[in-house]
Amino acid sequence: LIGWYGMMMHAAAMLIIIMHPEPKVDWYFQKELSSVMQHMLIYLDAKTFTSAWGWVPIMCFRLVMPKGTGISLTFRLERTEGDNGWVMPEHWMNRCMWAMALVLAWAGIFDTDWDGNTHAASKLMVALRMKPYAYFGGPAFLACLVLLFVGLSLQVIQKMLLNRNRVPGLFAGHAILFWFLMFGCVLVILEKATWIHYVFMLAQLVFVAWVWHMNIDEIAAGNWTNAVAYTIAGAVIIVAAVLSCQFWVFFIYLAWISLYGVAVPDGPHIFITAARIEEVDPPYKQVPHNAVNPPYTIARRS
Repeated sequence: LIGWYGMMMHAAAMLIIIMHPEPKVDWYFQKELSSVMQHMLIYLDAKTFTSAWGWVPIMCFRLVMPKGTGISLTFRLERTEGDNGWVMPEHWMNRCMWAMALVLAWAGIFDTDWDGNTHAASKLMVALRMKPYAYFGGPAFLACLVLLFVGLSLQVIQKMLLNRNRVPGLFAGHAILFWFLMFGCVLVILEKATWIHYVFMLAQLVFVAWVWHMNIDEIAAGNWTNAVAYTIAGAVIIVAAVLSCQFWVFFIYLAWISLYGVAVPDGPHIFITAARIEEVDPPYKQVPHNAVNPPYTIARRS
């Protein structure tokens, strides 16, 4: 019941805010809404913060598995009998970068205000909050973050298997920082988040450091070409985006992101074995040996 209440209130409040023609800062608790019901929903949402937590209960209940059931995933570097397939973590990361570049490219296409004072580097963030593209761009960017989470998790598992099942702390910490910074970029949808540009630029630095982290074995072997070339190209493009208002710099930056797979070498395949965990009920109800059998009575009508 709480989950359904939260989900309905969350959806209602979000729809009222999205469909209102004026910016939220101009009318939210600044003036009366034309509909009494809308005003009541917004008031109740503001007092209970339902728009923030309303989706959590029902989603958590949907994802909770019954007691005694689950899924076991076993990861190996060698192929074994019964494997369900293999994955390449670097390919997941590369597809994620392609997806992010595509979402931001659509944002640039829908953003026609290239003559404003905002530089091209900031357009990457501002365009995601522009309506009506924000209704599609925001969820699409979140979907990219799901791909990023899977890719980073597989990369950590790959390094752990190569490290004799010991979690590489620095590598795992780098992956966590990278994901949370990219997740923080979603806050661009908030109109008052003027500081989001600093989060975005910090995410770029961590992204370049991630490319170097992925090339650490190549660098140790004396092959610096990919990491150095990708870093120099990225630095030149980002500086040009900051200093220029030309729209074509924006798309060059997206092409640079898409070339992530060229700069990062492929690692070994990860073979996955999936198994279902489920408690098996006994075929009959066990009765203690000292239990007294109930009397057996036959009723007969005349």
